Amino acid sequence: MVRRTAVVCGILLWLASASTASAQQSASQLSRAAKKLYKQKKYDKAAETLHKAIELDPNNAGAHFQLACTLGMLRKQGKICEHRAFRSTILRHLVRAKLSRREKRRIRRNAALQPVLDTVGYYRLMGLSVRKTADVETILRKVSWYGAPGPDGKPASKLRFMPKGKLELEIGSGAERATHTGSYFVRSNLVEVKLAKPVGDVGTLQGALKETGELVLPGLPGPFTDGSHDAHLCD
Repeated sequence: MVRRTAVVCGILLWLASASTASAQQSASQLSRAAKKLYKQKKYDKAAETLHKAIELDPNNAGAHFQLACTLGMLRKQGKICEHRAFRSTILRHLVRAKLSRREKRRIRRNAALQPVLDTVGYYRLMGLSVRKTADVETILRKVSWYGAPGPDGKPASKLRFMPKGKLELEIGSGAERATHTGSYFVRSNLVEVKLAKPVGDVGTLQGALKETGELVLPGLPGPFTDGSHDAHLCD
């Protein structure tokens, strides 16, 4: 009885292994087909093919990278909603692609991936930490920071961190939108902002860059984000 059970288990394991190998082979074939479609600039069909490949083999790193690039090109064609080509989605596939250091460095030169270069996710993919002062300073300067949407659906505020501890804050909407200047100081993930002229009763703010990628500055309409979760564009 024990021997029979062992034989049955062995057969089941073999079948499972064979099934996995078959799925991986099919996924690889689909990835190659998608690569040809991408070169032919048939990005819609390439994305559809890559989704099928990843469904068959979720760990196919090459398919994830190809899909990230394909979604980036679909964004450029204005097909964000049609293909859910959000920056957060592109970043998620780049993470799943398990890129080497050399491959990560090439992202900046890849025209299809330009939309993610000013996101927190990109710099974390590059190895920067939201706990190291120098890294946080780099992230703050390189990322575009947007506050919560206003009544018109557009960000009610925007922060721009510049070299030498300078910053600009845009706040308000329409004709009432105003630009304020100030300075900032960083220690670890803690961020202190001093405005040259107070906004209302707010002149000095103390906040932090969170692990989630949100920049929280109590006293200003926020939290501030890099706008990578742009699904609201399709609401």
